[in-house]
Amino acid sequence: MSSSSSSWLTSSSCSPLSVDSSSPTSQLVAQWLRFIFLSPCPQRLLLSAIDLIFLITLLAFAAQKIYSRFSSNANSGSTITKPLLQDKDSDYKVTLWFKLPLLVTSLLALTYTVLSILAFTQSNLASWRQIEALFRLAQAITNIVIVILMVHEKKFKAPKHPLSLRFYWIANFVAAFLFATSAIIRLVSVEESSLEANLRVDDVFSFINLAVSLFLLVIAIKGSSGIDAIRISDVIESSRTWLSNDRTTSLYGNASLFSKTVWLWMNPLLNKGYTTPLKLQDVPTLPLEFRAERMSELFQEYWPKPEENSKHPVGFTLLRCFWKHIAFTGFLAVVRLAVMYIGPMLIQSFVDFTSKANPSPYEGLVLISILLVAKSIEVLSVHQFNFHSQKLGMLIRSSIITSVYKKGLRLSSTARQAHGTGQIVNHMAVDAQQLSDLMLQLHPIWLMPLQVAAALALIYTYVGLSAVAALLGTAVVFVFTLIRTKKSNSFQFRIMMSRDLRMKAINELLNNMRVIKFQAWEDYFGNKIRQFRQAEHGWIGKFLYYFAVNMAILSTAPLLVTVLTFGTATFLGIPLNAGTVFTITSVIKILQEPVRTFPQALMLISQAMVSLGRLDEFMMSKERDENAVQRDDKCESDIAVEMKDAKFSWDDEEGNEALKVEELEIRRGDHAAVVGTVGSGKSSLLASVLGEMYKISGKVRVCGTVAYVAQTSWIQNATIQENILFGLPMNQKKYKEVIRVCCLDKDLEMMEHGDQTEIGERGINLSGGQKQRVQLARAVYQDCDIYLLDDIFSAVDAQTGSFIFKKYYIASSRELTRLDSITKAPVIHHFSETISGVMTIRGFRKQGAFCQENLDRVNASLRMDFHNNGANEWLGFRLDFTGVVFLCIATVFMIFLPSAIIRPEYVGLSLSYGLALSSLLSFTISMTCSVENKMVSVERIKQFTNLPSEAPWTIPERTPPQDWPSHGNIELDNLQVRYRSNTPLVLKGVSLTIQGGEKIGVVGRTGSGKSTLIQVLFRLIEPSAGKIIIDGINICNVGLHDLRSRFGIIPQEPVLFQGTVRSNIDPLGLYSDEEIWKTENYCSLTNFELISLFLHYFIVVDGGDNWSVGQRQLLCLGRIMLKHSRILFMDEATASVDSQTDAVIQKIIREDFADRTIISIAHRIPTVMDCDRVLVIDAGMSKDLYLLCFVHK
Repeated sequence: MSSSSSSWLTSSSCSPLSVDSSSPTSQLVAQWLRFIFLSPCPQRLLLSAIDLIFLITLLAFAAQKIYSRFSSNANSGSTITKPLLQDKDSDYKVTLWFKLPLLVTSLLALTYTVLSILAFTQSNLASWRQIEALFRLAQAITNIVIVILMVHEKKFKAPKHPLSLRFYWIANFVAAFLFATSAIIRLVSVEESSLEANLRVDDVFSFINLAVSLFLLVIAIKGSSGIDAIRISDVIESSRTWLSNDRTTSLYGNASLFSKTVWLWMNPLLNKGYTTPLKLQDVPTLPLEFRAERMSELFQEYWPKPEENSKHPVGFTLLRCFWKHIAFTGFLAVVRLAVMYIGPMLIQSFVDFTSKANPSPYEGLVLISILLVAKSIEVLSVHQFNFHSQKLGMLIRSSIITSVYKKGLRLSSTARQAHGTGQIVNHMAVDAQQLSDLMLQLHPIWLMPLQVAAALALIYTYVGLSAVAALLGTAVVFVFTLIRTKKSNSFQFRIMMSRDLRMKAINELLNNMRVIKFQAWEDYFGNKIRQFRQAEHGWIGKFLYYFAVNMAILSTAPLLVTVLTFGTATFLGIPLNAGTVFTITSVIKILQEPVRTFPQALMLISQAMVSLGRLDEFMMSKERDENAVQRDDKCESDIAVEMKDAKFSWDDEEGNEALKVEELEIRRGDHAAVVGTVGSGKSSLLASVLGEMYKISGKVRVCGTVAYVAQTSWIQNATIQENILFGLPMNQKKYKEVIRVCCLDKDLEMMEHGDQTEIGERGINLSGGQKQRVQLARAVYQDCDIYLLDDIFSAVDAQTGSFIFKKYYIASSRELTRLDSITKAPVIHHFSETISGVMTIRGFRKQGAFCQENLDRVNASLRMDFHNNGANEWLGFRLDFTGVVFLCIATVFMIFLPSAIIRPEYVGLSLSYGLALSSLLSFTISMTCSVENKMVSVERIKQFTNLPSEAPWTIPERTPPQDWPSHGNIELDNLQVRYRSNTPLVLKGVSLTIQGGEKIGVVGRTGSGKSTLIQVLFRLIEPSAGKIIIDGINICNVGLHDLRSRFGIIPQEPVLFQGTVRSNIDPLGLYSDEEIWKTENYCSLTNFELISLFLHYFIVVDGGDNWSVGQRQLLCLGRIMLKHSRILFMDEATASVDSQTDAVIQKIIREDFADRTIISIAHRIPTVMDCDRVLVIDAGMSKDLYLLCFVHK
């Protein structure tokens, strides 16, 4: 364009154009319009005129309002000064549509104010400078007035912007469009040398102002001020609706494609969290297609058929279930790979552009546009890849957890013993998480070669054969990594094995803590866990050492490759310039990511392969044969249980016969008692009816529904009421009758919260008798046809036992409902609880209800993960995109500022580091989130460490004599005990004196405080008041180990630990095999042929499940006989043995413990008859204070 024809574009003069009057009229009009609308000075005058008209309009409106106020001053009912929202049942909400325009306008007002001040402070104000200063002042005043107007809108709660403001914003957009049009024409058509520097800066600002004006145009068209009127009643109703629809509402499921693309669907939740702390009910549920129910069905649907003979069924099933998700995340990874090298390729172009004498502005804009689009796609693909990979990992974890849970309910007895609770928990907690974590690193494994190949190809483009050096350096690094990673795989396998052993030991310790404290075995079990942890720590150390060396080498790899590349180029004489150097540097920086993440990806692959192998083994374990017992719930036959020529085994692999029933018939209404010696197979007979034993041959038929009450009580971590209902709806009349017939009414009266009392894990806050009656009440409430009761009266007193027998059947509805959530405990806790009570659950045929509970808990857990991942990517995407915008804005200034200020090499250097800005922000966000997640663990550990501890283990200055207690005298003086400071007294002032060698029987109904008395003597519970003196020493003044190690006890629940017979009887290794065998002979375990074989090789599985309860109790008796303690406590020590064995044990106690002090909690008459005196405890008080004192034989 000629200088004459472009003068109107570049001139700052406001003089009229010199036009040729001979030109056609249309051309004259075009020239004038072009001058008025596109020339700098008229444009400013035009926009200033718009500002002036707007201000005058507002002034006139304000004057009219003032006049109206004065004229209506006498009218008290005038509404001129009242808010527009006057409904008493209304309020208002300020939304983002109000806040953003207010923020933008405030920034404009501030910017124009600063610019106008700078313009007026210049010493020499030419006519153009004066116009520019006045223009900026007009803009500043106008925007300040708009800010005041919007604040006024908020005060008066105006739902709409005034028309004057909306028209102004529309006119302002038109003016901004004209400014931007002039700027584009100047950039394309006018050489930089002929353009004033201030116009070049104004042109850059015009593009920014156009975007701002476009936003305000949208606000003007929309009309809404962003101040929404809301009725309080509507808010309440909306809150109710939200809560009622919580199970069906999903923000993600109802979002549009664009909303899902940029995470707009997270805004309502984030806004809610911004105003108030989020609660569980505030977080929406998962979309239907992501819920645990769907994942469980999908996993089951795609599980390989038996004829497929799959060697890796878990991995094969996961691939069939989620291949579409894997393919989509792979596509996102490829998209990112396709655009990630565009930035480095543009560095050379930008350097070349800024090196030109007269570069074309159009070329610069094209380069910036390419950079903006490429980086935007890269940022979007990165965060979509992260989100969908995490979502895929979440779905896989859901599938694994639900499938492992279902499998745990189907395991045969042999398989359950082989895996153990700790290992199965690891499958859910560790293996499922390993597979979930793999999803973020799955695609980099196969993308890494493509990424490296693309990088080397770019390097070859710029430096030719020097790329061979880069290839060799990269190859050496990867070969080294592969060799090292292969070695680390074996470490990973060892880590998982060690972790299993440690988890089993910790589980055993926590589940049997009371017994361990009674026996003073804390040191032994603590050392055992420490040994497992040290072994695990050793393998972890070796693994991390290998990993650290890998990371160290890989961290220096980019520097090595860079030096090799440039060194080779210099040696070959290949010319290097700023563009080439910074392009290659940027490419190598990008290459650093796959080089750094590759060993981590390999590590996760190796961990995942180990986890898949473990899961394959578990999921292929043998299951209980559901067809072993013929069940007919609606059978009308007179025979309830029928067996014929039936043979059973606990071992479904070798099939060793453990029980044989030639013929058995039990008719409806019959009360059949099963008797026999310890280990004879009484409990096995019930297990065979339940289908828990492996049926070798024969026929078993059960006619009607079955309820099962186990000998070892299984109580859920829930309220007493929830334990009794066990998933059935509440029927008040039936429920009260069940409470009465199971003798729970008095117990509930003693409890502060009655049947709403929360039962601790494994029923820790209930006595043995109370636990038995709660699970009996659960069975009675189910209203079944057949009740299988396994020695349920062993832990209840004789009076209570005689009452709760005759009224086992209550006619009522048998409708089953889905088991509602009983607690909000973690999924793992629920699973551990389920495994411990699997026989009871399967006996009641409640697998479906417990599976649903598992699904509910998994959904509750996963929806938090899902929305947490969404929030992280919402923030990460916006931060990274902001980084891209800043990079492009900075690039605009770099390429359009004069070359004297910005040199080409500075452009290359800035872009080389600026391109890494997005990934740096992503890395920062991921590290921040990771630290935050890890801090939750730190907080939980801190909370645990702040829990009150027991008294000191030892007190050196108060160590009792070695032979203490030498006599066994016990004196209780006004002993008062409560479990917690805010709970009622359990023992209410018990006073008594026991002489050394006396045999004291303690009796009373269940829950009266008998077992509490023993616990306080061992100081598992500290006395609230009173004293306990043993042989002249107050037991509260000595260390716990010195106290507990001097006593002997047989607890109410016989507990065995995983290991051998010897490790259970003498874990500390204090006695010889001969001494132990002599003890066990006394305990009537005489049916083993070889002493050493029995002691060292006869295995006790987790929890002693391969021993009957009676056998376990005899083994516990052997511990005490071996210890030779002066004082012996027996908490219903013979409850689970037959009468004949009980008589033998009582004889042993009379003969071998004749000189010992024995306190025995007894429910049987023979046990009491062997005592010298009897103490009756009722409701926490000793009856000697009232009626009996002590009763002599």
